[in-house]
Amino acid sequence: MPNTNGHGPKTAVLYARVSTEEQAKTGYSIPEQLRELRAYAAREGYRVFEEVVDDGHSGADSHRPGLRRVMGLAATGAMEVVLAKKRNRLFRSRLYRLLWDQDLGELGVKLIALDDTGNRFGDAMQDEFAEWEREEIAKRTQDGLLEKCRSGLS
Repeated sequence: MPNTNGHGPKTAVLYARVSTEEQAKTGYSIPEQLRELRAYAAREGYRVFEEVVDDGHSGADSHRPGLRRVMGLAATGAMEVVLAKKRNRLFRSRLYRLLWDQDLGELGVKLIALDDTGNRFGDAMQDEFAEWEREEIAKRTQDGLLEKCRSGLS
């Protein structure tokens, strides 16, 4: 999605997030995300303004420090796009994604994930799956903690 307005390349902010050390070990590492995003930005003709990282923050939290930074930059007109490796790196909530799309859109900024389908229904399904997956992870974590407590009482 290179700039076509004749005023030079579009300015991008790269956004990366992991919530756990395990994610970092299984291919979601911050350096890996940023490497892919830099390559994409270069291919598409974006000028990278800043790299924003939320390390150790849940995708369910819409008030992460990195997201606050992104919104602050958007309010100043510093960039036109925010790039993330996957939609679930931005949010694990369909509602939050829609609200951020709207708020950033009003500032002239677009959220782009490398796995966007370009299809409203396809993207909605990815967002719903990410939200469901987050709920399942929370259940497994809660079950594991409960089992640890039970084992300690035996």
